[in-house]
Amino acid sequence: MKEVKAIFMDSEGTLKNKNNLIETETINVIDSLEKKGIPVIITTGLPRFISRKIAIKSKATSYLISSNGADIFDLKKNRSINKIYLNKDFLKELYDENKNEFNIILGVGDFEYSNCLNEYNLNTFFVNSIEEIKENIIQCHISQKEFDIQKLSVLKNNLNEKYSFLKNILGESLYEKFLKLDINLLSKEEVKMISRAVSFYKLLTLKNQILKYKNYVSLGNQSLDFTEFQFNGETPWFSFNAEGVSKGNAIKIVCDYLNINPENVVAIGNDYNDRTMINSVGRFYCPSDARPFVKEKTGYIYDSGEIGKVLKKIYEKV
Repeated sequence: MKEVKAIFMDSEGTLKNKNNLIETETINVIDSLEKKGIPVIITTGLPRFISRKIAIKSKATSYLISSNGADIFDLKKNRSINKIYLNKDFLKELYDENKNEFNIILGVGDFEYSNCLNEYNLNTFFVNSIEEIKENIIQCHISQKEFDIQKLSVLKNNLNEKYSFLKNILGESLYEKFLKLDINLLSKEEVKMISRAVSFYKLLTLKNQILKYKNYVSLGNQSLDFTEFQFNGETPWFSFNAEGVSKGNAIKIVCDYLNINPENVVAIGNDYNDRTMINSVGRFYCPSDARPFVKEKTGYIYDSGEIGKVLKKIYEKV
C-alpha cells in the first residue's frame, strides 16, 4: 500500500487485550507514531467522555472519533471537528413510548442522560422526558431493564400471538410451567431464561421498528445476540445514530480535514460497527478473534493480542 499517513483504531477488543488493558508495547509504539507525525485515531462506539480517557491512556492524543462516528474531536485544540445529531422529535416519541420498558441512554458527548440511574457511570443524569435535555443528542443506546419476577403475571395475563415465540424458545416443559404461573415451580435460572427470551424478542422488535425510519437513523452497533437467540452470553442491546453516521464516513471526514488520501490510511477493527471502515481505507487489519463477517472482508488478520507488533511493523516502514 501507499505510505501510511494515519491509523484509525477501534478500542474494545482491538486496542485493548483480553483483560481490557492497553499493553505497554502498544502505548510506546503509538507514542512513537504520534511523534513521527502519524496520528493514531481511536475510532469507537463509546461516548467521548469515555473514549477520550482511552485515547490519553494510549498516547493517541491528536484526534478522536467516538459514538460510532457521530462525534469527531480535535484533542490538541480541544474542539469539535464534526457532530451529527439525532432528530429530537423522533427521540421524544421513542422515549415516551419505551422509557418504562427499556433502559435508554442518550449521549451528548461529554455526558449521557438516561431513564435509569447508573451507579457505574457518574456522567449519566436521570431524565423523565426529552424536553429536559437542552443539548443536542448524538447517540441512543437501548438495552433491557432488570427483570421483575412479578411481571411474569403480566406476561401470562396478556399472552397472545405476540408471545407465542416463547413456546419454541423455552420448550414444552418450561412453557407449561410459565402458563401455570406458579412462581414456586420456577427456578431462578428458569425465570432468567423466560425474561431473557422476552427481552430478546422485544428489543429485536423495537430495533427493527426503529430502523424503518432510515431517513432519521442508522444502526451504530449491536450485541451478537441479535443474530439468533441465546440463553447465555451478552445481554441484548443496540445503539443508533443519525442517518449516514458510521465509522467509515467519519474517516472520510477526518481525511478531508487533514488533507490525506484515504488510500494512505490504515484502519483496525473487529466488530459489527467496524465493517464500514473496510472500504474507506487503503488497508484494514483485524485480530484473529474478530467477528467472522469482519474477517471474511480482509486478508490482513493478525494474532489476537498482538496489536503492538502490527503497529510496530507499520512504524518501521514509515
